[in-house]
Amino acid sequence: MPSGKAAWTAGSLAQRLERTDFHTPVGKTLDEIGECELMIEVRLDSPELMETAANEDGEASKNTDPVTAGLVESLARPGGNTTGITNMAAILTSKRPELLKETIPKVSRVAVLWDPHSPGSVPQWQESQLPARELGLQLYSMEVSSIDKYEAAFKEAVEARNTALWVTLHPLANSNQKKIADLAINNGLPSICARSDYSENGCMMA
Repeated sequence: MPSGKAAWTAGSLAQRLERTDFHTPVGKTLDEIGECELMIEVRLDSPELMETAANEDGEASKNTDPVTAGLVESLARPGGNTTGITNMAAILTSKRPELLKETIPKVSRVAVLWDPHSPGSVPQWQESQLPARELGLQLYSMEVSSIDKYEAAFKEAVEARNTALWVTLHPLANSNQKKIADLAINNGLPSICARSDYSENGCMMA
């Protein structure tokens, strides 16, 4: 196996993952596959989970802002025994309201869909405040942490006279892109999202 890749047997994988939902080729079970090479993306969004992972070899984290989330000391020197990747969602926060304003010059009230329980979503909401004020935009906090709250959140956003939607990048939204896009369209809210796959699922732009 290539150096630096985690090499686990199917049995050890099953022991490591508390909830297992694997799709294996040609209907084989994990035990039938035997030893194999896998690349697994695991989200560790809490310092407690990261600390646990640091005791293992080859664990990785993917997070929008691991420093703010308290997962690592810094990107240059994360410390511990963990490696991972991050994205630029928080860094690009100021560009999204700017693009929205350029596209819809008359927009003044923007609903921001974010998840206060997602460490990656929180800094995107926080870092959006100053750029929005400089653009003359009033941001509306549209906090949603479970799928069953989407309909009510959109209704309240419209009642609060918002005329556009910005979706922060976070796991719940990633898993419900089509639902969010449909609700935005049905409620007359042009939307800007963080990734191109959102546009493929109905977001106005990303």
